[in-house]
Amino acid sequence: MALAGTDHVERRVDDAEFLRTAPRPLGVAAWHDALVPASLGALADDAVQLLSLAGDETFWVTVDEAQGAARCTLERLAMDVLHFHAARGAPRPITGCEWWVQVRRSDGPVPGIALHWDSDEAHAAGCGEHVPPWIATVSYVGGTGAPTVVLPVAANHHGRGLCADGDSGGGDGGSGDGGDGAGGGGGGGGGAQGGGATDPGAAPAGGGGAVPEGLGSGVYVSQPVRGKHLAFDGRLLHGALHELSAEAAEAAGAAGAAGGDGADGEGGSSGAAGEGSAQGTTRVTLLVNLWAGRTPAQLCRVPERLAAQLSNLPATQLDTAQAAPPTVATRRYNRRVAEGRWSELRARVVSGGRQRAYLPLQVSGLLPAPAAPPCDAALARALPPLPPPPSLVHVSSARVRVPSVARLGLGLG
Repeated sequence: MALAGTDHVERRVDDAEFLRTAPRPLGVAAWHDALVPASLGALADDAVQLLSLAGDETFWVTVDEAQGAARCTLERLAMDVLHFHAARGAPRPITGCEWWVQVRRSDGPVPGIALHWDSDEAHAAGCGEHVPPWIATVSYVGGTGAPTVVLPVAANHHGRGLCADGDSGGGDGGSGDGGDGAGGGGGGGGGAQGGGATDPGAAPAGGGGAVPEGLGSGVYVSQPVRGKHLAFDGRLLHGALHELSAEAAEAAGAAGAAGGDGADGEGGSSGAAGEGSAQGTTRVTLLVNLWAGRTPAQLCRVPERLAAQLSNLPATQLDTAQAAPPTVATRRYNRRVAEGRWSELRARVVSGGRQRAYLPLQVSGLLPAPAAPPCDAALARALPPLPPPPSLVHVSSARVRVPSVARLGLGLG
């Protein structure tokens, strides 16, 4: 009995290391028209209803369960995503998928989602070990809200950042309190952690460990598009950064227009800015993560009594969806990036499952969405709207710096 238990523990440790180090069959990819248009309204309503009934609970579907009937539209979407990406294959058996929903208001207290690594949360809470999923996905029900930003930064078993870019810089980073929303603005530099591709099986050392292979380079920015599906390497750092959204750019433009007329600034603020805030948008996304060789701890299928209060309709059309290849950032954009403008973003780090700290990650090259130049409200209404940004942009010139663990003082092992 002791030997069997030891084998089980060793297998789980082996599976965890596999998920942290094995290259994935895709880096970052997107598909348009992946969701059934007639079901988008039901998916949005169900997401709101599910949050009211179950909070931010995460649910699980095994590979065997995915062969049967879905209990609701949301679970059907999770099953469809599981089938679609499992067809790519994996070195170890796909065990199933976890799924949950996110709803964010652009004018709410938390319009974005902090940079973070997806992980086996219950396992991390129990022993502090970070274990990422095989593939992470985001399905956009609507076309508004914060873009998803994916960075070439993984984490080792302690949750320490491992940066594929291997950029470096000096100075002291400050952690601060980033809250649960998107990270704050400007900050100092930080020592580099990471470098070129090395042995993925190397033991983590004082600097955080060897950088796993296959993390890619540059930063991807995925704008919400109605019915779009995004998938990426489950090891990668990501979040929904409101300050890069079209809504944030419009609000900044409205504020500039209101404040640009001197004595009339206050009056303009209550007009244009007030109109902007009255037109707040709702960002609804459905998240599905595939797991290989391992089942996350303490997850279960959505209960039938809960699913009965939701719709049950066809959810996706992934088999006929159009691939959306990334748009490489323009030369003009890259020239602005090369000027060395750094902004400080904050990544959530779980320390032994008991603390949440914020890693002052520095990123060069993430520029806000384009905004119209400040002008009076009447002229702003007369001007044609700006074209939407590309659905998926690869900012190949962007660089990421991860401060040294010693400087962070997080006590992560």
